[in-house]
Amino acid sequence: MKNPPLHRYATRPGLYFTDDGGADAVVRSETADQVWFCVLEPLDQPSAFYADAARLFNEPGLTFIDQAKKQRICTRRIPSLNLRETLFRMDGPNYGLWYVHVPQAWDGMQYGYRVNGPWDPNHGVSFNPYKLLLDPYAKGIEGKMELDPGAFAYKCEIKNGKVAGSPFGPMSTVDSLGHMPVSVAIDDRDINKHMGEPSHPHVPWSKTVIYELHVKGFTANAPWLPPELRGTYAGLAHPATLSYLQDLGVTSIELLPILIQTARGLFVAHSHGVIHRDVKPANIMVSDTGEVKITDFGVSYSTGQGQITQDGMVVGTAQYISPEQAQGQQATPQSDIYSLGVVAYEGLAGHRPFTGTTPVDIAAAHVNNPVPPLPDSVDVQLREFVMSMLAKDPLDRPKDALVVSRTLARIERRLLDQQTEMADTTMATSGNRLPRRVTSTPRIVLEAPASRLGGNKQ
Repeated sequence: MKNPPLHRYATRPGLYFTDDGGADAVVRSETADQVWFCVLEPLDQPSAFYADAARLFNEPGLTFIDQAKKQRICTRRIPSLNLRETLFRMDGPNYGLWYVHVPQAWDGMQYGYRVNGPWDPNHGVSFNPYKLLLDPYAKGIEGKMELDPGAFAYKCEIKNGKVAGSPFGPMSTVDSLGHMPVSVAIDDRDINKHMGEPSHPHVPWSKTVIYELHVKGFTANAPWLPPELRGTYAGLAHPATLSYLQDLGVTSIELLPILIQTARGLFVAHSHGVIHRDVKPANIMVSDTGEVKITDFGVSYSTGQGQITQDGMVVGTAQYISPEQAQGQQATPQSDIYSLGVVAYEGLAGHRPFTGTTPVDIAAAHVNNPVPPLPDSVDVQLREFVMSMLAKDPLDRPKDALVVSRTLARIERRLLDQQTEMADTTMATSGNRLPRRVTSTPRIVLEAPASRLGGNKQ
């Protein structure tokens, strides 16, 4: 095994495919005692590292981590997950970097890191080699986080969907593999690999500059846009907007899916028996990093607690209240979905579906009046789905907030793909070619002319 020269990666942690069929792995840690690069393979397929790796067996009183410390390359079988894990001991630290050359690597290879070091949470050090870590520079991930004791670095229990334990307590020795996502290697050396596929970019990662923005916030006050396009997707796709961003050197922009993130957050709350009961724009906050935070659970209701309001009491904001709440009935997850539908409607149409002189009048309209149709400029599928969220009968609304999140994500991805295809046609006619969008929903590349995707986005 030949390790790469350190100077090549002094500031470049990550996974890099090499011409010999392998890959160089580089990770940064200035305080770890040992780092392993871990490759995961299906158990029912021949191992790519059979000839190099020492086999680890279950030995009484000796953990696989204790065994791995003695080997350069070792492998272990995990029959319950149909996986084989091969651990490569990395060299370092040199200027805070650990590195290793993996003799074989392939597009789609699953991997992660294990790191050994002191466990001293009170002083900000919590190394735990039993937890497989995601590569912070990974270009892909697969799997999901499970609410399981194995996913936590400290000893804990899961009771009624809540974590019972302290991050400052004893270290957990339960393997996290199978309870968390894993990193996926993406071989992007061939820039022509996906030529002709609009869902893939045509800009090398080394030249990609991604700029995250909020559609409405970015375009609302853009002086180059006509008033009717401000705060819209069409305003973002306007040639003047694209020219401005390209002059800055931006190759891709990442859209902020506020509704999608909000729906995911509501699903988590609902999964724990919590109904918000007052979903509205004022309670949907966006951090500087683009994370959506649902705030003000002061009037929320937990199915696991006693009645906190009197029967017939109306809880919520009139402009966003569900029909059943307006009638003093008990709120359900579908009630929050209705309120989120009002937020979506307002973002697409530029106004709320119901108005009135008093809150009572507005609440009555939610109960009795049909929802006005959304503008024809809004995508048909998006329009129909938002209207389903605003159904008077809770049973006619989407089954849960996760369905809302996934459906909106699919719609947004389709709209962006359509925008890219339209851009391809336009660029072919003009003889120019601009970079395509990066394949990470929701993200678009700066190549599209004005395309009327919808209205405002809140």
